[in-house]
Amino acid sequence: MDDENLPQPIDQTVPSTPAHSEPPITETSGEAELAQHMELLSEGDESAVSTESAEQLDTISGGANPQGEPPSDELDDTLPLNVNAEARINDTIISRDKLLSQEQKLVKLDRLLLTEGIHLLVILPAVGTLMMFMAWFNLSSSPEWWLNSAEGSLGINFATATSLLAFVIFIGHLITLVIVRQRYVVTHKIFRLETKRYRLEGRPLESMHGTSTLKNHTSGVIQQRNMAIGLVACLLIIDISALWVSLMSNIASTLVLLATSFGLFSIGHHLVLSRRPYNASERWGLIDAYDPPIHPATLDRVWTDLLTTHMDPRLASQFEEFLVQFNSSLRQGISPIMATERFLALHYFHREGLLNTKLFRNELLKIIRDETWESIAHHSVFDEELWTHLLRRVTERVPAFFRLVERLRSKLKNSLNDMNQRELIFDVDMENIVFDSANLFCLLFNNSDVERKVVIRILSPDFRPSNFSFTCALKPGKGIIMSSDNSIEGVMLADEGLNLMSNLLDMGTFVWQTLLPERLGEATVTIRLEEMDGDLISGRQINVRVRSEYNRRLSTGTGVLSFAIGIIVFASALLKQFGFF
Repeated sequence: MDDENLPQPIDQTVPSTPAHSEPPITETSGEAELAQHMELLSEGDESAVSTESAEQLDTISGGANPQGEPPSDELDDTLPLNVNAEARINDTIISRDKLLSQEQKLVKLDRLLLTEGIHLLVILPAVGTLMMFMAWFNLSSSPEWWLNSAEGSLGINFATATSLLAFVIFIGHLITLVIVRQRYVVTHKIFRLETKRYRLEGRPLESMHGTSTLKNHTSGVIQQRNMAIGLVACLLIIDISALWVSLMSNIASTLVLLATSFGLFSIGHHLVLSRRPYNASERWGLIDAYDPPIHPATLDRVWTDLLTTHMDPRLASQFEEFLVQFNSSLRQGISPIMATERFLALHYFHREGLLNTKLFRNELLKIIRDETWESIAHHSVFDEELWTHLLRRVTERVPAFFRLVERLRSKLKNSLNDMNQRELIFDVDMENIVFDSANLFCLLFNNSDVERKVVIRILSPDFRPSNFSFTCALKPGKGIIMSSDNSIEGVMLADEGLNLMSNLLDMGTFVWQTLLPERLGEATVTIRLEEMDGDLISGRQINVRVRSEYNRRLSTGTGVLSFAIGIIVFASALLKQFGFF
């Protein structure tokens, strides 16, 4: 077997503090500059000196905000250099809290009326565009029902009335777009302020996986809103121009058609480029916008590796802080790694209803001291509500892992004796319906008393990579799985096998591989478990269906259709104006 083809496990590491940059060049003399730096160092603010120096160097070298990022006055350094890092951190926190209060109001309004709830971002441009089309269709004469009812009293024809109504509707649509854009601008500012705070604390978010991706995502959303505002602004200018020149003129017909095309462009733009909503005011608000750019190939600490992979950089950094507090609350002799795994597993079983609140508390108090219960179970960040949201999101993204865990739990509960007789436990799972990517999980457990090396080979002509393998050294786990004669009830926690399963997952090997589909339709994945000499031990074949997501396909298809009709209308207006028909 070629070792070069073997994927290497990927581990997420805690980012290190970047090296100090050189101090900025100022107009002061060398002695004054030296004195200033000595004063700062005497206050214990070396990190602040390096941070501010880097920021000033960026300014001197022409550095600016990344492309697409909105200007933020809150991010400017308003404090002088002789202020220590603690004061700068406090100033950043105050600015962040003000923005959080503003964002909370915008999020409530957005969820109630705009992108969720009534969905005014879709309804308003659709109704406005329909009004513009009706105005163009009735430019020559008003409908009879309008002539007999409203035109005599109002003094305006049907086309003018519908154009005015469309103008008012699109004014409302413009306001909604500005509100939504402001919401995401505030979120972007909060994230940048958090980045600055962590940098001042010596824990830079920039070095964590996914930070740049998340920043680009938030900047891209703002750019999309800017484009939507531009489309609606052009529509309003054209519409008001048509009303100004009188709708009965020849050019007015062209202008109304152009305005209608921009309305169709606005609808298509929203449907095609719509993204998952997110916010920074909720502790879990950035999870939906975050797609992990990297994940470990093997889950050494199963629950920790899986959940931290799906945490956004801000939440992952907060989790590191939580672990420091959690480890300090452990009972004497408890391993921090084991305790963390048990803590996360307890939350999962509690969320699934397999542990009631009383049992959850009793099991948690076995690893933490009684006096620390309140601070751990009702943490300011990692409380039950956050774990519920996080586990829900992870379950949606990697359902195959949780199916595998549930299948293992069921086997331990119902077929413990049968599992104990096997020398090698092997199980695999992946999504049955694949959209953008598939997550394949393999579980291996060596139920013998000697170490064993095996090869996992994954073959599929329908996915990338199509042929790769893992070499796994399995630790001996003989005696972990007990037979039914050994008082299962005494070993299994709450009749659900939590203790036993935790030990099995800890001693076993979890392989996690992402597969990218090559085409839509039926697909197969073959998993072979082989000895080092190539002999087959066991094998699995998984049949899946690759397809595009229905909601996304419907939204994208409708948006593309709207764009296509808009282009036709736009071209027709220009051709009509130049006398082609």
